[in-house]
Amino acid sequence: MRHILKIAGLLAVLLAVWIGLLQSSLISPQDALLFPVYLIIALGCYGLGMVGFGLLIFPTCPEEALLLEKMWSFLFTWIIVKPLSMMKFASQEIYGF
Repeated sequence: MRHILKIAGLLAVLLAVWIGLLQSSLISPQDALLFPVYLIIALGCYGLGMVGFGLLIFPTCPEEALLLEKMWSFLFTWIIVKPLSMMKFASQEIYGF
């Protein structure tokens, strides 16, 4: 229930800002009419970010989060560290450093 009230309060504030932008002469009315479109786009980006973050840390499955963390560390070692060590080895062979 508290979450619904927070969302309703946020929507009321955004509606008041939008009406204020329509009434004021700070920006043109055509730009102020696009405010809901920008809001929907921003909400979609926020939603995608939260889904991605939730998939990244698995907040409901701690054991899966540990497994994912091990996989990320393995991939980091395999993709970043291993090629760098191979490049260092190749430069030692070629240049004798």
